[in-house]
Amino acid sequence: MHIPVCLIVDDLHPAILPYLEEAGYQVDYRPDIQPAEVIKALNGVHTLIVRSKLKMSAALLESAPSLKVIGRAGAGLDNID
Repeated sequence: MHIPVCLIVDDLHPAILPYLEEAGYQVDYRPDIQPAEVIKALNGVHTLIVRSKLKMSAALLESAPSLKVIGRAGAGLDNID
């Protein structure tokens, strides 16, 4: 059975982690990840949760074929192509 991976690349309240795990996700919580490391970290990731730290460019999105969902914590979508 394949367990979907959720990558979190910004600071979020830790209360979200058990909810995601209960929903069946393997959570990779990396609020200190550097933008240059994100492409490599997206390998095999199904769900990505961002705030405002990371700009999800078209090139970055194209490099993540397994990505199905981007969750934006906060208002607006101006950092997601």
